[in-house]
Amino acid sequence: MAADMEDAMAHPDVHAILQVYDTPGGEVAGAFEYGQRIFDMRGRKPIVAIADGMAASAGYLGASAADEVVITTTGYVGSIGVVMRHVDFSRALANEGIQVTHIFAGSHKVDGNPYEPLPVAVREHLQADIEGLYTMFVQAVSKHRGLNEQAIRDTGAAVFRGQAAISAGLASRISTTDSLITELSARRARTYPAGGQPAHGTAVSKGALMSSTAPEAGNQPASPPVATSALSARISGAEAHAGPAQVSPDAVRAEGAAAERARISAILGHANASANPAITRQCIDTGLTAEQAKGFLDAATPAAAATAPAAASNQFAQAMTALGNPAVSGVESAVPDAAVASAAQSTAGWARAFGTSS
Repeated sequence: MAADMEDAMAHPDVHAILQVYDTPGGEVAGAFEYGQRIFDMRGRKPIVAIADGMAASAGYLGASAADEVVITTTGYVGSIGVVMRHVDFSRALANEGIQVTHIFAGSHKVDGNPYEPLPVAVREHLQADIEGLYTMFVQAVSKHRGLNEQAIRDTGAAVFRGQAAISAGLASRISTTDSLITELSARRARTYPAGGQPAHGTAVSKGALMSSTAPEAGNQPASPPVATSALSARISGAEAHAGPAQVSPDAVRAEGAAAERARISAILGHANASANPAITRQCIDTGLTAEQAKGFLDAATPAAAATAPAAASNQFAQAMTALGNPAVSGVESAVPDAAVASAAQSTAGWARAFGTSS
């Protein structure tokens, strides 16, 4: 996933990345490395993560590394904690008359095996490992979201739904995946010229994005980072020195919808569009600008050529063309009743002759 995101970061046609999470989490292996890689990508293109269902535990570790964490009304985030389980099968095996004998070298080689009760010393060692991973988890979320470490620990690894997640500082606002796509598309229309490159002064600095709903005071970091309105407004070079811009989400959506309608209308209005529906649809679906689509459609088969009959290519074809086509419409007149009756009589006679009549 991180490699795919890095490819998207390097692709000139990608202007923003939206991560859609619906996961309860997973294993520790690779989770911290993934989160760090996402965090290191900040500042190049906007990265938005949405908990469209659930972004919990290791899932939230990855989501928290984005520029902004958004949540649906019924979505869940959190579970910032670590768990390990030990299962003891020794009694069940003994009841079946089974005894497991370990033959090993190294005093800790069979620590935590499921064939004997967990010794106190081994449990303490595993607990210390869990506490270390928990501290790493808390520190990572603190760095990603700008939250106080104690505030994160105070969540008790609970999960938070919708507005409660915003109050806990684990998400910035409520939205939906479709709304975010519209919002980011509008950002593209305003920020990226026809060539696909960002306008001057649109670099995104690392740090937490401005939240539409502020977290509770108890969740504020001791030294809050400078908020950057990277997602809410891609500002021009002149505005970059005046501070973050405030943009109404409704205005953004309306602008994005208008820009998209204008783009599609311009593509469909090209002289060669109707004669090349497959190319036209591809231009629309892949998000090409009207100017980019014009280049493809200019090179496509002209409408007149697409509807003109093909010229005869050899002597045989020329001869067949000269004969003309028979006047067969494919929709002929109804069969006369007499003909139908005659056919039925013949069929009945055949059945009697061969003994197949009912």
